[in-house]
Amino acid sequence: MESLYPWYQIAWDISVEEGMTDFETCSGFKQQIADELCSDILSGKIECWTQDYTPIRKIITIEELRQNTPHLTVIVANNWLKSRNYLYQWSPALEPKTGQQALIDFSKLATAEQLIQVFGTATGMNKTWFKGNYSKKLDDSRVLKGVAGNSPMPAYYCPMKVLTWLTSEKKGGRLSNKIGWSLLERHFPKVYEEHSSADPRYCPSIP
Repeated sequence: MESLYPWYQIAWDISVEEGMTDFETCSGFKQQIADELCSDILSGKIECWTQDYTPIRKIITIEELRQNTPHLTVIVANNWLKSRNYLYQWSPALEPKTGQQALIDFSKLATAEQLIQVFGTATGMNKTWFKGNYSKKLDDSRVLKGVAGNSPMPAYYCPMKVLTWLTSEKKGGRLSNKIGWSLLERHFPKVYEEHSSADPRYCPSIP
């Protein structure tokens, strides 16, 4: 069996080849590759495996994708790129990625619906925030763009960036640091763990 690679490594490697340094600010066709590939994986249109080489022969859900990252071979990936008319032959990097090249961890991201469930009561956040006057500000927190169509995929946001915006002075103090950080800790424990040293509830020197 050929070596297997996590699905999102394709978009990452192509983006790096194009000189991009920050996956979170990915735009244009590089972002499109990630979005389209994820959508086709969710709908079962592309041959995938689990990390232990078990074939995935079904339509999978977002939650399943988050919990058990689908893997694919170089041949399958390049056949997919060709089918989408991308003029790239993907060759995975030989060295493991570290630091700024860290891959996407879906367990540290949130959809608009999840953000509304967590912050809605305290801020009035609702679906219109992601479509109307607030959309440009929330775009800065978006890590993955959504995909519409027969195999839709929601957009994913960084909860920490959303919290920072909700508690900022520019937002008018709609959410207090105390409540905001409490919600982050309760609902996004992995994200909180990464940023806990900046929690103003335990750092009096931080305003």
